[in-house]
Amino acid sequence: MSSSDMVLSTLATVIGLCSVGSVFANDIKQQPLTRQGRLSIAIENQIEQTMRYRYPQQYQLEVKQRFSKALNKLPSCSGVEQVSTKSEIKLGTQKWSIHCPSEGWTTAATTTSRITVQAAITTRAIKKGERLSHEDVTFQSVTLSKDQKVFFEPNQLVGSKVKRSLSQGELLTTSRFYLDYDVEKGLPVNVVYRSKTFSLQTQGTALESGLIGDTIAVKNNQSGKRLRAVVIDSHVVQVY
Repeated sequence: MSSSDMVLSTLATVIGLCSVGSVFANDIKQQPLTRQGRLSIAIENQIEQTMRYRYPQQYQLEVKQRFSKALNKLPSCSGVEQVSTKSEIKLGTQKWSIHCPSEGWTTAATTTSRITVQAAITTRAIKKGERLSHEDVTFQSVTLSKDQKVFFEPNQLVGSKVKRSLSQGELLTTSRFYLDYDVEKGLPVNVVYRSKTFSLQTQGTALESGLIGDTIAVKNNQSGKRLRAVVIDSHVVQVY
């Protein structure tokens, strides 16, 4: 097995819990990095940072990567390669662009990612129109291969009315309920930017509905930019 295959094989394994980014990077430092290995880490870190905000509880993230065969034939980049994706980072299959400004070349990579979290499922069959009680909900390790709005706390669910009948052991997602959202799609929101040194608030528009703790898409009305933000209060979201 070649050194590049060894790096790729390592990257395809399960990557620990929330702090995986730093743990993984430290492990890889023990080996001399190929260009492919270095790019793999750059892509991995972008995915992991996004999932950290989208799934704030403990999780296991698995990412498999495939690079264009042209990568090995391209000249070395004297600067830092730029890694980007045209759409927002998500679970499932995603295409990436790798660009070297100094040499002027661009190539591609593809990732397939999934995440395992402790999420709410039903303890019994539930009929359409019923409201959930504490006894109706338990938590189990589930693997998501696409982004879904799942529940991590029982108080997010208790009292919610079911839109359709559910089977025992079914994963509970926001699409299953009539929910009183804290932020509703298409309505104004206060967008808060906060760091250790400053805090800024501006007006935005919710592009998705969400409950407190959910990560949703919003638009900054002033700049027109699409952002990912966490719902922290009624009609208030925070960008990290």
